[in-house]
Amino acid sequence: EDVGWKAAAVNLSDIAAMGGTPVATFLSIALPKDAQGEWAERFIEGYTRISRQYDVPLLGGDTTSSLSHIAINVGVLGRCPSGKRLMRSGAKIGETIYVTGPLGDSAGGLQAILKGISRTEEVNTLILRHKRPVPRIDAGRILMETGKVGAMMDISDGIASDLRHILNASGIGAVIALDKLPCSPELVAVCEEQGWNRFELATGGGEDFELLFTGPEGLESELGIEVYPIGRTVPGNDIIWTIGGKSVDFDFDALE
Repeated sequence: EDVGWKAAAVNLSDIAAMGGTPVATFLSIALPKDAQGEWAERFIEGYTRISRQYDVPLLGGDTTSSLSHIAINVGVLGRCPSGKRLMRSGAKIGETIYVTGPLGDSAGGLQAILKGISRTEEVNTLILRHKRPVPRIDAGRILMETGKVGAMMDISDGIASDLRHILNASGIGAVIALDKLPCSPELVAVCEEQGWNRFELATGGGEDFELLFTGPEGLESELGIEVYPIGRTVPGNDIIWTIGGKSVDFDFDALE
């Protein structure tokens, strides 16, 4: 069920990242013999559950056998008003950089699974965010409708990587305040208990599927949804990381 949910969710998120509305999906899947019975049924249960939640029908696809591995391919059709879809290339110097929600929860959940730490309530919350991400479709549509967003994408690899896609496509640089990154109370608590660096998880962990976008300063007061300013766009072609307004060296090599 978790794999089915996530297979649909991460692709629905790509439509949300452009301010669009998903209208249909197509699923192609290759399964070995030991996954063609109950496993396949439970996969479809999870896939269908999130599809119904967003009223997105599965219109077709293909199934085939695999010798050993499971292969899943999802295609999504979406709709957006002509000329209003949001791209990575629309950011301009002097805009504020925002995210739509907390960062690092999914990465914290994955670390909890890999390290086998005790399943406290906080840990279970992080694991759920990893296994069952929620595409920000409504938020993406609201942002598109403002006509004020410069560039936007979803956070699949972490802002340390994803923000560079916007910067490269738009030909600009950025200053990001690490101490402004929104982190959930659950992530903060688990990081303190386990000795993890929440900045690393929030910037490089990925798979949060929140939206990362640029827009005018103060846009958060106009939206009716919660968004978080985390930095600004500047001349150049790199990311400057700060804490308390001062530049800091932050090494992401360990996250790769």
